[in-house]
Amino acid sequence: MFELENITKDELLPDGRNAGGGGSNILAGYSDDVLEWPQLASEEETSYSTALVMKPGTTLVEVYGTPNTVGISSPDQGELDGISQKPELKFFMPGNNAKLRKFIKYTNNRNMIFIVQDAEQRWFMLGTEQWPAVKNPAEGHDMGQAAETRKGANFSYVQIASHGPVPEIPENLIPFPAGSGSGS
Repeated sequence: MFELENITKDELLPDGRNAGGGGSNILAGYSDDVLEWPQLASEEETSYSTALVMKPGTTLVEVYGTPNTVGISSPDQGELDGISQKPELKFFMPGNNAKLRKFIKYTNNRNMIFIVQDAEQRWFMLGTEQWPAVKNPAEGHDMGQAAETRKGANFSYVQIASHGPVPEIPENLIPFPAGSGSGS
């Protein structure tokens, strides 16, 4: 059983900063393409200790999310004596090109994984072998009604359940796609 520990301000905010939000690059993949799922070192841990390995011939892809729209939350759910979390990733992709429309179409009704970098350059993975990330009906794609209207697609993906916040996955355990801006 986990023993409660002191948590000081200096431990939470070692440099005095607490910027929220995520970066604009998001890694996405189908959960069916995972060969080996990362594992936590123990039930008490909140970071993965083994690598995510994709099946041969498959890869994660890098998708863009508009800054200040990318974020992961882990709201509580359940009854008073059985609380868990329901992690959610939200982001907005601007535009109306064919690649965006294909991403909308081919992520409908699919089990997914997403890896997102936070403002402090740490990576977090939404979707597990037991509970993959699935699209949560959101506002969807909007071509806009007027020139000043934001054109693009809002996305929301949820992981049905989790026994804690979304785990961190260290950068060296992520199979970055070739040519991506990270993992070098």
